[in-house]
Formats: sequence, C-alpha cells, structure tokens
Amino acid sequence: MGEAEFQVDKFSAPFYRVYPRNATDVSVSGTTTQWAWGSWIEIIPVNTITETFWIIGLAMTYYTQPVATIVQLGKGASGSEAAIADFKTRLFIDSWLTLPIPIRVAANTRIAARVAQLGATAQTLTIAVAYLTDL
Repeated sequence: MGEAEFQVDKFSAPFYRVYPRNATDVSVSGTTTQWAWGSWIEIIPVNTITETFWIIGLAMTYYTQPVATIVQLGKGASGSEAAIADFKTRLFIDSWLTLPIPIRVAANTRIAARVAQLGATAQTLTIAVAYLTDL
C-alpha cells in the first residue's frame, strides 16, 4: 500500500447514541408558576454509561402547548444535582436541540433534567439525551 492511500483501520469514528433507547422517553414537567423550575427527573441512571461521554443534543416532544421553555441538565445524586447546562427554546411537537459545544461527562454519572416555562400552565415534555463516546 502506498503512503498516500487511506487506511481505514487506523481511524475510529465516535459512536453516536441516545438514551433512553427504547420507545419511551422520560417525561419532565414544569410548575404552574412562570419560570419556576420543576423537579429534577432522572434521564440517565448512575452506572448506565460506563465510559466517558459527551452530550451532543436533546430530542424532545411536547404533549401540551408549545411555549418558550428552559431545559436544564444536571448531574449527580438525586436531591443534590448540579446544573451543567441551560437551554432556552421554543419547542414544537417534536424538536431536536443540537448543542454548540459537547458537554463532557465522566463515566457512570447520573444525568437529570428539569424545566421552567413561560406562563402559569405546567408544561410536560419528554426528553432523550443524544451523546457520543470515543471522541
């Protein structure tokens, strides 16, 4: 093989995944107070992703009316989550949010989400986290 030829076996591409992988995403709800955070809801349980990973996006579905919404991701044990990112968006029936910069997360870390929304009607949406490994 000449020096200018491409050798596929010398490179590996990141492996893209989504969690949860089944048909049921996780439901997250706001409160009846405008811009007040709802409760943290577990998206990725502890010890589920056993290698370092990078969150690259969110897949979301609304079941109530679409309004301006903030989705916050957090990491850590239940009851002591630390916020790692906020995303303000106006969601429609199905929305995909690609992060401008991937968020690096240590192996075995629990990821949770909570939402706040414009208006005094609690909004419910489902969330799945898109991530990659082997970056």
